[in-house]
Amino acid sequence: MTWFTVTANYLYHFNGGGEKLESGGGAPYFVIGSGFYHYNNETSGLIYPGQSGTLDTNLIQRPESDVRTALGINAGLGVEYFASQNFAIDLRAQYHVIWGHVRPLEAWGLQEAFPFHKLNLGVRLKLYFPK
Repeated sequence: MTWFTVTANYLYHFNGGGEKLESGGGAPYFVIGSGFYHYNNETSGLIYPGQSGTLDTNLIQRPESDVRTALGINAGLGVEYFASQNFAIDLRAQYHVIWGHVRPLEAWGLQEAFPFHKLNLGVRLKLYFPK
């Protein structure tokens, strides 16, 4: 499954995080947002399930693709460590709930997946430009 995401997020620094930009050190924060999540799920190579007797592995179903765009929300926590006035390292964990779905594969016992849940863990390098 591949994803392309466009979100808008609000970031709130705890304990005077903005002041850390000048003095250095770590600034914990909370982030919340929402946006659009475009995804593509491709299924191929599945053996036809309606067989009786010996399983014929040459009976392959045609490939199928689910391409959709869905609305989602996210929330997370992180810490931004300011190494200097212009450079910071950002560690973040963000949880996403996306109101999208993929087609069920009931012959294999897989029900429709709705909604999606994702956890992103990230390390970001940030550059700040003084006024």
